[in-house]
Amino acid sequence: MRRGPRPPARGPRLNFSAAKLTLRDRHEYPLRGSGWNGGSVCPAPALGPEWVRTRATVPAVQREELRHCRMHTAGDIEPFEDEELWSGDESDDHAGWYCVSTDPFPCPAPGCSFIAEFMTAAHLVLVWQERDDPNLLRHAGRAKEVGRNPRVVTYEPSFGPSASYYAWEAAGYACAAMEHRFTGPSFTIGIEEELMILDAETRMPVDGVGVLVRESERLDLPGRLKTELHASVVELNTDVCADVATAVDALRALRAGAARIASLNGLALAAGGAHPTARFASLPVVQEERYLAMLRDIGWVARRQGVNGLHVHVGIESADACYERLESVLPWLPVVLALSANSPFFDGVETGMLSSRASILAELPRAGAPPAFGSYAGWEAWVERLTRIGVIEDNTRVWWDVRPHPRFGTLEVRIADQPTALERTALIAELVVALVAAAPTTVTPRGDYLQNRWAAAQNGLDAELIHPNGERVVGARELAAELLGREPPEPEAMRQLEVGIERAAADLVERTLG
Repeated sequence: MRRGPRPPARGPRLNFSAAKLTLRDRHEYPLRGSGWNGGSVCPAPALGPEWVRTRATVPAVQREELRHCRMHTAGDIEPFEDEELWSGDESDDHAGWYCVSTDPFPCPAPGCSFIAEFMTAAHLVLVWQERDDPNLLRHAGRAKEVGRNPRVVTYEPSFGPSASYYAWEAAGYACAAMEHRFTGPSFTIGIEEELMILDAETRMPVDGVGVLVRESERLDLPGRLKTELHASVVELNTDVCADVATAVDALRALRAGAARIASLNGLALAAGGAHPTARFASLPVVQEERYLAMLRDIGWVARRQGVNGLHVHVGIESADACYERLESVLPWLPVVLALSANSPFFDGVETGMLSSRASILAELPRAGAPPAFGSYAGWEAWVERLTRIGVIEDNTRVWWDVRPHPRFGTLEVRIADQPTALERTALIAELVVALVAAAPTTVTPRGDYLQNRWAAAQNGLDAELIHPNGERVVGARELAAELLGREPPEPEAMRQLEVGIERAAADLVERTLG
């Protein structure tokens, strides 16, 4: 999903009670949340001040504020003239830039006045408070732009997984443990669809994502095409959109553009949760390091991820509000899954699940329901700790049904199977945005959620779900009707079962552009 200017926040609203939610017309819905800084003070570092060498280049008016930091490293701050660092840069406006040299490098926490826990890494970088890419350690580690980009003074190859850390709080700025862009208006939307690439004659998956992505770059599209793990899948990403209708129009254009390229190359596109007859072991893998690393790390389970989903990104204006809304929408996501179920076949077998994809995704590490972290800071600390000790590369290596997406400034809802009809994509996206905007206050135990997730995956709208209030069992169809204000359409998996496993792929192709 591309970043771009965000229009005023508007979104569908859900009125909710303990028993029901009703989809209402669109209108502005203010956010709760107090932003980043919770006001707490980080504990003093375990390492002594002799381990910390920090310099800061700041506008003169802010230097005294930095000198009064509560951490015992404050005495090591030595302002110097920033002009020395700007050779080759003709810009006169360096306000807001800070030159940071630390050893070890700080791992910050919300409310920290300067530096919190530390880890070993001696590096010099420039940190910018408000421009793009404030996470310059990560930027430097990837781009190695020393000598070419004035943002990066030096580069050391040993950044490792800890390179996502940056920390500064000056003149009232709150420090953050990872880059995030929860700064725009709420309830803007971006949608990601995952479409299968098939041989136009055999209707079987083939390696075609390279030509689709490459040739799409010549087209004027309201988004972009990109790779996924399997080379027989293309991901369609819309630009940031003001509302669901605009996003769906963008998807229509993206589908049409991708289909034109496919037809010129003997290919066809099919939208669905999984290919009915393809064997997962035969699916080609994109030969990019991030995907090859995934195969090395996860192995057979990664190979089995020949399934496709609809991901809905909803813009949120603050990190704290993002986590609050994650907890609010989580209990209702099994209803979204029931409405979207579209993968009754997998690996050539009728699995008995209307969403086989949900079960396949659950095999991944860090999948299903996110743990209850209590706050965005708790989530962030967990992600940063796993990154620091080398368990994961970054926050995108968690595959929960819903997760914060700091780089986009969104809450990403990932539970839905890939719909075939765009009308179903629109329905699911409207419901997701409405749930995020309404932020129901009921919090369901994770055990109830996992039970409901499984029931929805197996039975779709015929599932019996534990109501989010925890006091009764209710049909998924009834809950969906209350949310939508009308009788919900049958899951698209029922159409696949009707046409049968042998004809299902051809039927998906015919209906993808219908």
